[in-house]
Amino acid sequence: MILVGVIALVAIGAFIFTLVNKPQLSPTVSCFDAQTEQPFMVTSACYNVSSKIVHVDVYRVASGYVYDSLLFTLQGAKSSSWTCGKGCGLCTLGKIGETKRYYSLPLDDKPASLEVFANGCSLASSFLSSC
Repeated sequence: MILVGVIALVAIGAFIFTLVNKPQLSPTVSCFDAQTEQPFMVTSACYNVSSKIVHVDVYRVASGYVYDSLLFTLQGAKSSSWTCGKGCGLCTLGKIGETKRYYSLPLDDKPASLEVFANGCSLASSFLSSC
């Protein structure tokens, strides 16, 4: 009986130890926290009528979280989107404290607005003017 009790205590202790000392994966951020922190700000967004390309200037603020890509979504008569960052060899994110310009592919119609997503959260938006 004593041996069974000791084995049970060891098993319970091992289970509790693994729960308490579980390795932490990369930190996650809730959408609310990311939106409150505002790690990206659209400083300018316009549609160039002659080239039919959207120009977006995004300022990157210091953040406690890692962002490796941005998703730009355009809303208007036709919706479209593009990603910049991880997985796109030509387009990289701007450095912290830097404003970087991003470009869309040519579009037939001028979109009305732009929304910027990172890690699945909407972090910035802007109406589009003409360049």
